[in-house]
Amino acid sequence: MKVAESLADVVALDEDEFWESRPELRTIRDFARARLTAPWSTFGYVLARAVAVIPPTVVLPPIVGSVASLNTFVAVVGPSGSGKGASDGVARDLLQTTPRVHTVKPGSGEGIPKEYAWINTPRGKTPIQHPLRNSVLFNVSEIDTLANLGRRSGSTLMPELRAAWSGEELGFAYSDQTKKLRIEPHRFRMCLVTGVQPGQAGALFEETSGGTPQRFLWMPTNDLNRPRSLPDEPPPLDLPEWPGRGVLVTEPDDDGVEREDLGLLKLHLPVERIEWHTLDVPQAVRDAIHQDRSAGLDRSIAGAADVDPLEGHWFLVRLKIAAGLMWLNGRRDGVTDEDWELAGVVKAVSDRTRAEAQEVLAKNARQESIQRGRAAGHRSVAAREVTEEDDIKRAAQRITGYLERKGGTATRSLIRKDGLRPDIKPLIDDALARLVDAGTVTVTEGDHGRVEVSLCR
Repeated sequence: MKVAESLADVVALDEDEFWESRPELRTIRDFARARLTAPWSTFGYVLARAVAVIPPTVVLPPIVGSVASLNTFVAVVGPSGSGKGASDGVARDLLQTTPRVHTVKPGSGEGIPKEYAWINTPRGKTPIQHPLRNSVLFNVSEIDTLANLGRRSGSTLMPELRAAWSGEELGFAYSDQTKKLRIEPHRFRMCLVTGVQPGQAGALFEETSGGTPQRFLWMPTNDLNRPRSLPDEPPPLDLPEWPGRGVLVTEPDDDGVEREDLGLLKLHLPVERIEWHTLDVPQAVRDAIHQDRSAGLDRSIAGAADVDPLEGHWFLVRLKIAAGLMWLNGRRDGVTDEDWELAGVVKAVSDRTRAEAQEVLAKNARQESIQRGRAAGHRSVAAREVTEEDDIKRAAQRITGYLERKGGTATRSLIRKDGLRPDIKPLIDDALARLVDAGTVTVTEGDHGRVEVSLCR
């Protein structure tokens, strides 16, 4: 390998090594390029679809706190028309999964649990919760749609999404039992992909204090290192059903799942110890996470304010990527050192893409500030011009009034001295010019600079 001469070279080398490291990654890159879409944005959609067919009881170990869900969120970043939707379509063609991924658009926080279960209320009997599925991929074409839903008065969408990312309980404590859906922690798989135009990324960043953008993997729609000629399109990837422990249902009617078997999902019951499939994580990774977490515990509250809030979930985001890479590689035992290293490349691309989106927002904010300043300046100039026009009119009125009191004639110096207020004295020449143009007065220059002003009779 040649020695990299700059940071850009290092990143490029890391990315090339990433795509060449495994057959399935080469397939993703080449399939995307053959279809004229970006490898990284396509990878984001592929990763979400792959994780969507891992049973929800497959979890990461309790390195910090309790076991961690694999639920994955992806932001595909690019301007309008840059291929976000195309990457989605390519990912659908590229990755064939068993079962088929169930894809919907989110509507509200309250609507999310309804994708997993529904409530039947027989006449005169207690409402009964019935399972539908335990895996959903939420797909939002533009972040504006998600943001507008989240901004509605009383909206619970963003908090519910954050809870879902962590595998926490879904549902709300309604007093009305006919609305009280309850999906227990780690009984559901949920992935989310949204398109993000850089100039609209503020919809996510404004949720930083809540921890929303930290949970996303940010994938770009560009491909700066693409070859000049298109590669041959490779065969699609086939991702089989997850074997062994863990039940996954996405489309009961299409997957041949009997309705009575849906009870195996146990959406309303806590996960029992025997049901867990906890992925192994290398000790070196555990040590790195322990070190980072220990540093956080040692910080004062004031010192924590100096830490980048967008890195609050870095290790868990990277572990989720590593688990997805594991499954795409056809393994289900645990994350390896190589998975972790490859996930580091993905995380670096994500960080770079997120930073570029922030730069666009900052640039737009500066331009808007300049435009607002210019607009304010124009308004200020206009206001001054209106004020000055009013003052000239007042000066002209005072001049004619003074001349009438003096018999119709007076010198300019006398008018300025005795006929005008101090604040409008500087406007005497403008006022006289206005009166001359209107035919109200005449101005005659005499000897020794004497200027006489007379009313026209």
